[in-house]
Amino acid sequence: MIPQMIKPYSSDRGPRHMVWVLGPKAAGDPDLRKAADRLRQSGHILDVRLTWEDGDGRRWAQEAVSNGAGAVVAAGGDGMLNEVANGVFGADIAVGLLPYGTANDFAQSARILTGNPAAALEHITQSKPHAIDVIGVEELPEPGPELLAVNMITGGWWTQVTVEAPTLSKQLLGGSAYLFEGLSRLNELESTQMIVKGPDFSWAGKALAFAVGNGRFAGGGIRLCPKAELNDGRLDVMIMPAQDPQSWLPLLGDALVSGNLSELSPVVYRRLPWLEVSCPGGSTLNLNLDGQPVSGRHFRFTNRTRSLKFFLGATDLLTDIGEIP
Repeated sequence: MIPQMIKPYSSDRGPRHMVWVLGPKAAGDPDLRKAADRLRQSGHILDVRLTWEDGDGRRWAQEAVSNGAGAVVAAGGDGMLNEVANGVFGADIAVGLLPYGTANDFAQSARILTGNPAAALEHITQSKPHAIDVIGVEELPEPGPELLAVNMITGGWWTQVTVEAPTLSKQLLGGSAYLFEGLSRLNELESTQMIVKGPDFSWAGKALAFAVGNGRFAGGGIRLCPKAELNDGRLDVMIMPAQDPQSWLPLLGDALVSGNLSELSPVVYRRLPWLEVSCPGGSTLNLNLDGQPVSGRHFRFTNRTRSLKFFLGATDLLTDIGEIP
């Protein structure tokens, strides 16, 4: 039986009950094992869980909620964070992130240092979490269980690039693998017929790519939603309309190198509390939710405002910063 005498995140910054959910890369890091030993010696309660297959992160997070833990720490990439967030959503528990993924896109938005798990752990054990937004995702017309995205939802050609980037390239190059994969496939640009609707906004046409962001980065550091804030109650929407490939190729190549697609003049950029996206004519829309592929014909995205407790690396991107009591 897990002791319940520790209050999660008390004002005295005392010992805490944490559950670590480790991906394969984190599980093999000897420095992380040493950090676990040090935390236990200092009085923290630490349960370690390893992931083996899809869904493990969500299951371990749900177990942490049931056992009364104060925090779940996802040691992995954006996909691992997504699973953990879906597992704890709606519960009074905080989430931390140790970036061990390929791209670590949300870590960039949250200002969490990559390559230094000791510093990230120190911050988690010594600071308080803040309430951030997440993106609620429902497939229409008959909504099933709501899915969540913490960082960003992407669709179109860029989604295929990130999904199909070779594993070996990601292992060798990290997030840069997505950049090189995108540049090598510029001649494969394909568009998707889409209808996008939100408050006082409507767009219809063929799109090469689109993004719905809570964070700013996707695909290995590409700044798709540069104005996004983590707790402002809005979704940043970026649409790249389809045009003559000959005019897009030089623009897109420069944008991929600079890391900011949204600054291209043809791009449509809005900030909305919710939106719906559909594909006419029975075609399918392929989405990437924080690295998790989802397909359908009609989706609704909603900003779930300040609904997740999260340990940020810095808070200067937040609106009306305030610690959670």
